[in-house]
Amino acid sequence: MDVPEFQEVYELYFKDVYKYVLALCRDEHMAEVIRFRPLR
Repeated sequence: MDVPEFQEVYELYFKDVYKYVLALCRDEHMAEVIRFRPLR
């Protein structure tokens, strides 16, 4: 079983992640900031 590359996973889910974050914070600018913030 091949493990997908990070870029593939990002491209597949980034819209969903953005929508989820936007629903939580209700601020488009902050949703963009959070979406692009690297995980630790």
